[in-house]
Amino acid sequence: MDRDQILDKVYLRYHLENNAPVDLMDFTQSLQALQSEYTRFSKLRGAMDPRARLNIQKVEEGSIVFELIEAMPSVLAVAGGVNTLVEFGTYLHRMVTALTTGSNLPEEGNNKESLDNTSKFIQPLASNPQSHLSVDVKGEIHGDVVFNNCIFNIGSNEGNALQNRANAAKESLSEETTRTEEVRTHVLLRVARLDRELESKQDRGIIEAFDPRNAKKLLLDDEVKSWFMQSDENVFKALYYVDATALYQEGRIKAYRITRVYESFVPED
Repeated sequence: MDRDQILDKVYLRYHLENNAPVDLMDFTQSLQALQSEYTRFSKLRGAMDPRARLNIQKVEEGSIVFELIEAMPSVLAVAGGVNTLVEFGTYLHRMVTALTTGSNLPEEGNNKESLDNTSKFIQPLASNPQSHLSVDVKGEIHGDVVFNNCIFNIGSNEGNALQNRANAAKESLSEETTRTEEVRTHVLLRVARLDRELESKQDRGIIEAFDPRNAKKLLLDDEVKSWFMQSDENVFKALYYVDATALYQEGRIKAYRITRVYESFVPED
């Protein structure tokens, strides 16, 4: 679909094929969890309006089928013409896929609130053996447009597996939150920034053994700092074999304390 095309209507379609009556409390909490996660996601995407809500626009006969639309689509559309509900549907697909297959969680969903919301959203499926849930996002330009990245179909066994993995992920996050530091020896450091002043607090580096993408503050004592400063090689092209301690705050790495440098080398291209 051309990004410049304007959709007349975008909606999320929920279809639960249940083989037994669905507990009303489970179903109510499921919809509340979906709304909670949609509001959280919308705020992450820059929607500050408190009306970031979903409305039910249509209920169909047969099992449990309904369509959800944005309460204020003109307010919630994000830059670049991408509808927020499409973005949310893509995210929900990635979240459910990760928790049913055991693959990596999307970064924006790797938190206790999102894991709890996703688990509650799936509860009517998980508690109803042999049931089946399908979710997709559709739009209308001239007829229906289906957004393939938003589609997922899962059964009750997968729903139970999702909840088990969500609980395990929440426990893991709790352990990480209480951790203050982690020591690793003989790991590779790539320097991203190095100030010539010995007392500088601006030094940054990446240690893939801890975090492969983000440069963190480096805490270097005078001896370690001198190793870098007196090197004849370009410190930004070299890799350093080091012992390091990652310092955590609220489960996130804030800095690396480099306690020893063994050697360095310039990797081959």
